Amino acid sequence: ATLYGEILYMAGQLGLDPPTMKLCLGGATAQLDLALRNSEAVANAFKSSIFSSAIHFLVYCSAHLTSTEKEAVEQKLQNSYIAHLDSARSGSYPTILYVLAPDLPKGACVEIKPTLYVPTDGYNDNDDDGDITREPEAGGSKPSSSKVPSEWSAQYSGLHDSCCLANTVAGKICSAVVSVTNDIASKICPSTEHLHPSKEHLKAIARFCAFQLAKTLTDNSFTWDDVTMLRFYYSVERAVAADVVSRAFSEAFAELGAADGSLRIDGAPVFNLIPVSGSGRSASMDDVVTCELLASKA
Repeated sequence: ATLYGEILYMAGQLGLDPPTMKLCLGGATAQLDLALRNSEAVANAFKSSIFSSAIHFLVYCSAHLTSTEKEAVEQKLQNSYIAHLDSARSGSYPTILYVLAPDLPKGACVEIKPTLYVPTDGYNDNDDDGDITREPEAGGSKPSSSKVPSEWSAQYSGLHDSCCLANTVAGKICSAVVSVTNDIASKICPSTEHLHPSKEHLKAIARFCAFQLAKTLTDNSFTWDDVTMLRFYYSVERAVAADVVSRAFSEAFAELGAADGSLRIDGAPVFNLIPVSGSGRSASMDDVVTCELLASKA
């Protein structure tokens, strides 16, 4: 794990039995359960906890899993982790992103990568009720200069709540996942072409993603200069060349940059484009495109 400022970036955690460093028996759900325990052990070494300090969870699932097994992984995460957050933390839930991977280390079924907030003023062990606490959310000292073009708002704002999840911590950190499902894509591109996007439809999807990210930053008082990580996951099943996807996002950000003076790098923020077998906010991982953002005012 690497602690950078107040953000702890944890390496991928597998369901390994520490004494033997072998994968545990019991399949995907057993491996997820042990991976969560291993993650908690790492967090404890930094006087933190995945149950009180998680900002974002990246969950890799092996492409060898069946649909039933993937659903079981999502349910296990709900029962063993998310269900325990209400009594162990205050504030919003961490954002969660599922990614379908062809192969995982050691032939694992599941791998998780938690990102945690570890405040520099130390760890608050317990409040009066015995629950782990975190700093309350508050606005940051730096005002947001991001702007959302009004014509984009009229076209896309109605879909924001259905496709975007954001988590802000102490007014300092914001994580967000924007999920463009087939249903969302059909509303952006009202034809069957969203299933096999043309360049124009892909540009419309990229434009939609740029708007949702800008709105998330603006709504939470962050700027583009606060963004420390921006990734776009797209399905290789759709047979779209990487350079075409990259160009679509660059052009969308350039268009946004004309209305938002805080955009940098010649009108586009730095982003990584990641081809995957599947991705999404649920274990079905059937998004057309999924956006993953982390911003920090530290």
